Amino acid sequence: MRFTLPELWRERVGRVPRARLAWSAFAALLAVIVTLALVVDWDWLRGPLARRIEASTGRPAAIGAVHGEWRGGPRLVLRDITVADDATQSERPLFRAREMYFQVSVAPLLRGELRLAEFGLAGAEIALRRDRSGRANWTRRSDAAAALQRGQEPLWERIHIGALKLEDVVVTLHDEATDTEARVRVDSLLPGAEPAPWKTRIEVLGTYRKGRFAGQALTGPLITLRDTGTPFPIRGRFEVGRTAVEADGQLADVLGNMRIDTRLRISGPSLASLYPTLSVALPSTPSYRLQGHLQLKDRVYGFDEIIGRIGRSDIGGRAVFDMRSSRPRLTATLVSDRLALADLGAAIGVPQDDAVYTGERVLPDAHFDIPRMKAMDADVSLNAHHLQVGPELPLENLSMKIELTDGVMRLRPLQFGFAGGDIVSTVVLDARQRPLGADAAIDFRKVDFSRLFPTLDTNRLSAGELGAQIRLTGRGQSVAELLSNADGTIAAAMDGGRISHTVVAAASLDGGKLLPLLLRGDEPVAIRCAALAMSVQQGLAHTQLLVLDTSEVRINGSGALDLKSERLALELNAQPKQASILSLRGPIYLEGTFRHPRVAVSAATLLRGGAAIALGVVNPLAALLPLIETGGGKDTDCVRTLSPVDSAVKQAQKTSEQPPAVARSRTPRR
Repeated sequence: MRFTLPELWRERVGRVPRARLAWSAFAALLAVIVTLALVVDWDWLRGPLARRIEASTGRPAAIGAVHGEWRGGPRLVLRDITVADDATQSERPLFRAREMYFQVSVAPLLRGELRLAEFGLAGAEIALRRDRSGRANWTRRSDAAAALQRGQEPLWERIHIGALKLEDVVVTLHDEATDTEARVRVDSLLPGAEPAPWKTRIEVLGTYRKGRFAGQALTGPLITLRDTGTPFPIRGRFEVGRTAVEADGQLADVLGNMRIDTRLRISGPSLASLYPTLSVALPSTPSYRLQGHLQLKDRVYGFDEIIGRIGRSDIGGRAVFDMRSSRPRLTATLVSDRLALADLGAAIGVPQDDAVYTGERVLPDAHFDIPRMKAMDADVSLNAHHLQVGPELPLENLSMKIELTDGVMRLRPLQFGFAGGDIVSTVVLDARQRPLGADAAIDFRKVDFSRLFPTLDTNRLSAGELGAQIRLTGRGQSVAELLSNADGTIAAAMDGGRISHTVVAAASLDGGKLLPLLLRGDEPVAIRCAALAMSVQQGLAHTQLLVLDTSEVRINGSGALDLKSERLALELNAQPKQASILSLRGPIYLEGTFRHPRVAVSAATLLRGGAAIALGVVNPLAALLPLIETGGGKDTDCVRTLSPVDSAVKQAQKTSEQPPAVARSRTPRR
């Protein structure tokens, strides 16, 4: 079918939306004007172009001169362009450039599309400013916004750029709202200055909250400023304070829905230092260095193939940081072959090395960072196959899962391999409460008594399985503060086993048993049962039951632990079951601080020893009279004794890895 020209025009126009038709008409008119300007006097375009820039930006604009030529299409060169800053009343213009040029593709222009085959800037400066009230010079004025509502879209939102060439282009930022000063310089590289594919150099320098940052990057041609999925290569190194970042990969849609696909190396003094520069609220750690594959798509960051070190610990795995909602969410699965416990403990105030605390305190007293707990949500798991700890701690491995939702952190489970068994815990920290609330349920399951004290030689004669349960709830800004006012219970139990005879004799102050063991060697004695029950109120733990019953002696105890002052006061009384000589038959006291406990004996025990010495002066045989032990101790009714700590007995037999449930949080104290 054939059409006449008017019929063809009506056919085309009838299927084109009115808004696009208007733009097509403007574009066609612009093409005609530009073409005419190439053969006539182009300087008359200064006014219309300046008014178009002013309409798009909402700022007064001026152009010093316009020059035109034909290079396979219309090419315009604008000189001495300025866009005023009338938002912050600064004397410096928002934008100024010595020269701006662009070459228009004619065919797309006739279809209503403004495509620039080439766009260039030289000697340009963009001065971005924002005051403390939040007023910024890069936002559109109200009259410009009204123009948008009338359908007058900004010019740059209709432009598609092919090649972008920049020479001495500087962007400065003075942001009082975030205390940021920055200067970015962008230059296109001359042909042959760098090997392919590098076409552009970017230099960054500035301060953020008084912290210095700087960096350099090489990129390919910057042709993906808007609405295109075509990536361009980038390689750079940036430093923010003591944090260094190296990237080598690709970017796309820098001014739109930016995408990243790059290899990344990052190092710094602590992962916590990334906040608030990044919205990732990570815990305090020792110095770290990590590398992996970073991807960004639709505001979701993926960090895969992670390998590196945090302090003395190796780390690997993957992480995803989702910023699509108002509360960012971190999801990570991490593994470590060898994890130094001190590196993990830094998050709760434990020293980051093996040095002794400078003070007398033992419990970590570093405050929890409440704002960080409320800044994001998280679901993070960590599995460490081997733990590096001091020789006195029989910790073997670690498995933990952290869930952080709306300021409530749940560690379920927090599980350690411990002395051949497990410590399985559930800990809940609630940052919505003031001060922070905490609930802890800790089970010691099937702990091998022979491995409980690995530095003691006598422990090789021990055997049996120990179970324990701890249930605590408290309020405070640190671990020490939480425990100083905690309420709850502590229970531990053993049903059978064996223990070093030397240890039992020493605890009984029974020299008649101890001396032969020192001469001929140690031997085990049977443990019939052992039980500990303590009630904790306001940080003070009182013993309700403390019994160790062996075939040789029964030891009863009583006393208290003060978690607030970190002091202990326990009394142990031995009741030997066999007759003996050289026995002082007195209680032993464990007292002092958690850091410096000491063992003492009673005044009556000292008097008994003094009496033996005095009688020895009269008659050596008489000296034995105060030291004779008749052995009146009786066997404990173990069934009845273990009944109050039945939950701990069950932990000694338990093999399930199911974490314990915490009790419902108590009403906050007034």
